[in-house]
Amino acid sequence: LWLVAAMAARLVVLVGAWHVASAKWQDCSHTEGIASPQVTFANVSSVPEVVVQGGTQDIYKTIVNQGPHEIKSLRAELSQYWEAPWGWLRFIKVDTDQCKDHPGVCPLAHGASASVVTHHPPLAWIT
Repeated sequence: LWLVAAMAARLVVLVGAWHVASAKWQDCSHTEGIASPQVTFANVSSVPEVVVQGGTQDIYKTIVNQGPHEIKSLRAELSQYWEAPWGWLRFIKVDTDQCKDHPGVCPLAHGASASVVTHHPPLAWIT
């Protein structure tokens, strides 16, 4: 009985280390060494906050042109990470054409912003 209790306690600690974190939307320009980004994303949120197996997700964001020139084309590289006990693990990396995906974003004048919604289909079985 003592051995079973000890094994159960270890299992609880191990399972606790693999917790599900809430979504953390953040601007990574500083991390990437970009001192004055031309494009920023504001008011980023998602519904649901964390997408689950078989579920879909809508991501709301405002794209802001901080640069001195009109933007005629805009691509975005999106990454999603999972926090594992040994550090962050990227499980999705997608390159998107924001102008094609969101008509009305381009051209985007200096100082202008555009609010968009991205609809994500259900997650793949492996995610």
